[in-house]
Amino acid sequence: MGKTTTASARNISHGRGPVWLTFVAALAATAGFFAYGWSLYPGLPDMSFTQFLAAGMTVFLAGLAAVSVRAFPPRPEATAWELHRREGMARGTIAALGLTSLALAVTLGLQGPQGGTGPDRPTAPPALLSIPLFLLVVIGSYAVAARWAARAAARAGVAPTAQEAAADRLWISGIIYNNPEDARLLVPRREGAGYGLTINLGNRAGRIGAICFVALVVLVPLALGVLAWQS
Repeated sequence: MGKTTTASARNISHGRGPVWLTFVAALAATAGFFAYGWSLYPGLPDMSFTQFLAAGMTVFLAGLAAVSVRAFPPRPEATAWELHRREGMARGTIAALGLTSLALAVTLGLQGPQGGTGPDRPTAPPALLSIPLFLLVVIGSYAVAARWAARAAARAGVAPTAQEAAADRLWISGIIYNNPEDARLLVPRREGAGYGLTINLGNRAGRIGAICFVALVVLVPLALGVLAWQS
């Protein structure tokens, strides 16, 4: 990477600190549930395991976020707009993993006595209902981060070229590809978003696959959670 590109990327990345606070919030929530559960049921065996699991997941996801944002450096010839876009994706990754860790901390905290429900009452509904929440958290984090990148670029007097603007319109929230003119079902993930493939929602088969995914990952757990809550 060229020195100019490296310096520009570092300048743009200033101010990431508040995004990392989502992991601090997750640890604080875990500690709070632990203290509350302990006050209700001192020494309950499964209480410590659940909260240690939540804390461990938070540390793991924080490490994963740190590695992810450093694993894909920008190209030496990256434009100022690309650097802002990539910074938005980096912040989206941190926020998505941080908020996921917070959601996990709350979900695990609500299991059993930690949530004040008592040891004899199962709490499967919160766990099932949280699955759709995780998906919304990820998509929402990247959407908000993409808007931040656009505003930050505008404040810096940076605008995308016509080609860059056209490419941005093909990516929903920067991570979901939607190009009806592209016949491919699977396309490489966008530069800066890691390796691997993603589905093209502009393809009919891609839309069917996305609907099946949403039904399996969102609607089914949501329905089961509602039924369990009512039983």
